[in-house]
Amino acid sequence: MVIAACSVGTIAGSNIRFFVGSLLSSRLFRWSPKAAPWIALGAVGVDRFGFWLLPLYRFSKGTFTLVGLGAGISMNHRRFVVLDAIGAALWVAAMVGVGRGLWLLGLQVKPEWAAYFGLSLMSCGLLATVVLGRRLKKFLNPYALAALERYRHQPA
Repeated sequence: MVIAACSVGTIAGSNIRFFVGSLLSSRLFRWSPKAAPWIALGAVGVDRFGFWLLPLYRFSKGTFTLVGLGAGISMNHRRFVVLDAIGAALWVAAMVGVGRGLWLLGLQVKPEWAAYFGLSLMSCGLLATVVLGRRLKKFLNPYALAALERYRHQPA
């Protein structure tokens, strides 16, 4: 049940973001000028690294909305669904597997040690996300700003 609920929720959420990006991207750029560079960054990231980014973006905290909106701008829905479904299966299996593993670890040792291990695992994941995210943003930002500038010069 947990696997099914997580799968349905994550796939539904990513498809909603995709459709918002594809249907409202021009309005999003105008309504929220502060968010426009971030949305363009997501679109350029999907454009350049979609094959790797879409299956893995759920693992990086804070990128779910950005990449979902960007995918709606820069790729067709059929390809998005395939890559996103692969990513959803990987993410659900990893999260449920880690949760079950921590639960089993808590049965074998003192429960607080399993909690400490889980917190340290989460901390390492957040640190890796910050370090890799900054490097990726630094690499993609010039492309995103150029794409945003091109978009702003197009007639409405």
